Order: sequence, then C-alpha cells, then structure tokens
Amino acid sequence: MNPYAPLAGGLLTGKYRWGEEPGENTRYFGVTQYRDWYWSEANFQAVERLRAVAEDNGHSLAELALAWMLQKPGMTSPIFSARTVKQLEQNLASMDVTLSEDEIAACEALSPPAP
Repeated sequence: MNPYAPLAGGLLTGKYRWGEEPGENTRYFGVTQYRDWYWSEANFQAVERLRAVAEDNGHSLAELALAWMLQKPGMTSPIFSARTVKQLEQNLASMDVTLSEDEIAACEALSPPAP
C-alpha cells in the first residue's frame, strides 16, 4: 500500500495483463521504475484475485483499491492521478464505497507488507 501510487501505476486498474507487454504511452512502457516495483507474476495473480472480489461486490478494481486505502486507519488521502475525466470520475467514485469486513480482509490478505 503506497499512498503516492495507490493504483500501482495502473496495475490496480486492470488494464495490464501478465504475459502481455504494456502499450506505448503507459507508465509501464517507458518507466522501468514501475516495472521494477510492481511487474511480477505474483502481483498479477493478486490483482486477478482482487478483481474477483471487486466484481463479486459490484465495484471496479480501482474503486476497491482506493476505497480500501481510504478505510485504512491513519490514511488521510491516497494521491492518485488521472489522464482523462472518465478516470478521474471513476477514481472519485471510490469515496462513496464502504467496504465490508470481508472485502477489507480479502484486500489485507493479498497486500504485501510495506517495505
């Protein structure tokens, strides 16, 4: 969990897939720092499990990730960016999501400990 990159450079939006190269003009295409931090098979497997939790509860993957961060004790605000108005609206929608204890537990179980 990183308040400066709560969507892991887009990994937690679901737009990337393991085994597929990221598209041009994405954070993962030209910035090796994001790939070094997040691009691993284990992270993609966790994203797929989180996607299932999100879909089972009527959320987008990004809503789940941001809502989980917003509900963390001591977290005042995740800092996210958006390239389009649609992305901004989707990210802001997470403020209206209240996760259940089961959803929070699923996120916690899939979140690696902070370095």
